[in-house]
Amino acid sequence: MNTEITRPWAAKQNTEIAVNETKIDKIVAFDRGNLSEKQQKQIVNAYQMEAYDMAAEYAWKKAITKLRSSLENLGMDFIAEFVQRDGIDEFTPIENVLTERASIDLAERLGVINSTGALKLRQSHELVNHYLSGRADGELDALECLNIIKTCFQYILSEENVEVAVAFSEFRQRLLNTDVTLDDADVKQVLGSPLFYIRTC
Repeated sequence: MNTEITRPWAAKQNTEIAVNETKIDKIVAFDRGNLSEKQQKQIVNAYQMEAYDMAAEYAWKKAITKLRSSLENLGMDFIAEFVQRDGIDEFTPIENVLTERASIDLAERLGVINSTGALKLRQSHELVNHYLSGRADGELDALECLNIIKTCFQYILSEENVEVAVAFSEFRQRLLNTDVTLDDADVKQVLGSPLFYIRTC
């Protein structure tokens, strides 16, 4: 009998895009319903026209919007607790609460994105912001752009939905509304989880 405890919100394997994949249309084809066909073509066309900053920024904005939408499933009360801010309710837009960097950090802590994905997303975030700031000495090149787009699709846009946040949120709600014992399966799961989960529960 397998007695290994598996957290429902453990970091999962993200979509694998071949390490040697360099065709923009093949990378964008990994989308799982997050972008319309027109939006996919806009990324491909911008890249092929060598408008690399435009292609990278568009893919990045779509990815971070999707990530925030997934995190919003936790409930804004949880987000407010995470950022330790008052005056946040369910009507507060999540982009007013979580910066792009904070969204990546929270997603990593919750296991929505693994540590490698979070690192690559932080690097993409810094590159996009650097080249859009006007302080860059040069232009975003084809390889950097392709890497940003590939990261966006591999770790965010290739996901149909992110259930980890919902599973964790539901368990927290159970703790508020139900008496649980140490024998409870969900309690056993969280006791074997990282400190972040234990503290937030």
